[in-house]
Amino acid sequence: MNKTLLAAGLGAIAYYMYKKMTPQEKENLSSKIKSAGQKLADQLPGNLKNAFNKKVQEV
Repeated sequence: MNKTLLAAGLGAIAYYMYKKMTPQEKENLSSKIKSAGQKLADQLPGNLKNAFNKKVQEV
């Protein structure tokens, strides 16, 4: 129960902080997330990378 409340509270704070960001700050955050995802995808083994890329293309 306490973990759920903590997670909800952190989510609410993150949402509030995101809404207060300028468009430039939002763009910087977006690019950081995309680059982190790309680095993670590059580290996947070959067969998992192919499956991951297929799912990304479907979305």
